[in-house]
Amino acid sequence: MKDGKITQCGKYANLLNNGTDFMELVDFPISHGGEKEEEKKDEQNDKTGNKGDEAKGQLVQAEERESGRVGFLVYWQYITMEYGGALVPFIMLAHTLFQVLQIGSNYWMAWATPISQDVEPLVSGTILIAGYIALAIGSSFCILARTTLVANIYLCTNTYIV
Repeated sequence: MKDGKITQCGKYANLLNNGTDFMELVDFPISHGGEKEEEKKDEQNDKTGNKGDEAKGQLVQAEERESGRVGFLVYWQYITMEYGGALVPFIMLAHTLFQVLQIGSNYWMAWATPISQDVEPLVSGTILIAGYIALAIGSSFCILARTTLVANIYLCTNTYIV
């Protein structure tokens, strides 16, 4: 390619041997000694400290890396990018309700189950299980709602990023 137009076509090795445009684009001297010459160039760059010309003519430049931790603001921007963050309270509500229902189911089982065989149960076995199942189904719907909302945010946000 040159000036946005295709000037040559063919196999990779043929393009490297036939034209200088492609060789300049990929910056890989196969026809002049291959890897050995590339190693010599690297050694020369290290000795002279010539790091500024490394990216010149290369098709792909090295990616910069940063270390450290990602701050809260980055996560908040990611979550609030879609719908202006309107779904965040619903996600928090679904999660809080799930936790309340989990605690409620534990409390229900502790309260309704008799301590020993000598003590009369407060509710029948059928009501005990029905109450526990109702709390478990409520918890499941809360998790379903929370997961659906979070997945919706992630999918919609990733369409902006890509």
